[in-house]
Amino acid sequence: MSSQLAPLLESLRARHLRIGLVGCKSSRAAEVADAIVSLPRATVEVFGLSDVMRGDLPDAVRVASDASDDIEASAAAVAAWQSDSVDVLLKLDVSTKVLMRAMLEARAGGWFTHVALILDEGRGSRFLLSDSGLNRQPTTADIVRIVERMAIVARALGNPDPRIALLSYREDPDPLFPLFDETLEQRADELATLPATLVGPTSFDIAVDATAAGAKGLAGGGVCDGIVSPDIIAANALYKAHMLRPDCVVAGIVVDEMGRTLAVPSRAASLDARLASVALAATVTNHQQEPVQLA
Repeated sequence: MSSQLAPLLESLRARHLRIGLVGCKSSRAAEVADAIVSLPRATVEVFGLSDVMRGDLPDAVRVASDASDDIEASAAAVAAWQSDSVDVLLKLDVSTKVLMRAMLEARAGGWFTHVALILDEGRGSRFLLSDSGLNRQPTTADIVRIVERMAIVARALGNPDPRIALLSYREDPDPLFPLFDETLEQRADELATLPATLVGPTSFDIAVDATAAGAKGLAGGGVCDGIVSPDIIAANALYKAHMLRPDCVVAGIVVDEMGRTLAVPSRAASLDARLASVALAATVTNHQQEPVQLA
């Protein structure tokens, strides 16, 4: 187990949680259900169940909705989350698009952004990444909200003043990609109120690696705790590239301005990544008070 993953999973074992699993159609989903049921203080409900999986779930799992249709199952799960019948929803065999559409149709939550936690055990580092799953082409106003949500996640992980990089491919302005320069200029007053230090725009290597920054004469200040992408394509590519590495664990959540969360790992995610996503969502959710200090 990743040394950085262990504190997250220990926090999951210590919490009393009602966890809703959205879409259970595969043996991999049943494996997740088995792992969560084994948590000493968790109760588990399933929303959406395929016929072939009915006999494969642990006895302790309650089937709250046996709808085989993803839209119907997602609507039932969101209703339970909205009414506080469950603390955390974990997306399994449904798409993020379907689940978030159910959130919007139910008018549940506010403006959400996707935040990933990349635990890079190979390099002994970690960083937050946004937005790889929801906001395709953020505006300057969206960037402010994304930074705000990322700061909420960082604070839940014990970092009250994160350094957050604005991702580019170089360190000097490019008029063809004006988003971040316009954000810094037009939204300076709003950004100044956020508990975060913005860095950049800057390239990925400089943001996450002090040696690379030093080689380019840009050392100082330390590596960044989070990275905000200018579009969903770059963020999703970074997310998936790290997810496919055997020495990384990638947790994914969506979070609103109140700190309410959903756990939305990729459908191709490992068991560790799915459990880490639940742990991260539970840690960030506003009624969970204790921050988690990663190794």
